[in-house]
Amino acid sequence: MAGERGMVRQERLFLTQNTLPLFDRLLDIVEGIPGEVRSRIVTPFFYASLAGRYEDQRLTEEIREALPERIAKLRRGRFADWRSERE
Repeated sequence: MAGERGMVRQERLFLTQNTLPLFDRLLDIVEGIPGEVRSRIVTPFFYASLAGRYEDQRLTEEIREALPERIAKLRRGRFADWRSERE
């Protein structure tokens, strides 16, 4: 219908070691969804409470530094300045 406003989305995509190989495909899929994307960010889990069971999926410094540009440019907030425990 003319003049009808489409869906507006804010997307938060969680990045872990096991989702990283699928991330390009995921981005292709979400980019194909009609509607306006107000924001899209990638972020790691905050490993507290129930998310603690995914500790072995935490990104390493090496993974963080080698993120493909398509993913790295979506880093925002705390993840934009994310530091490892060593750092």
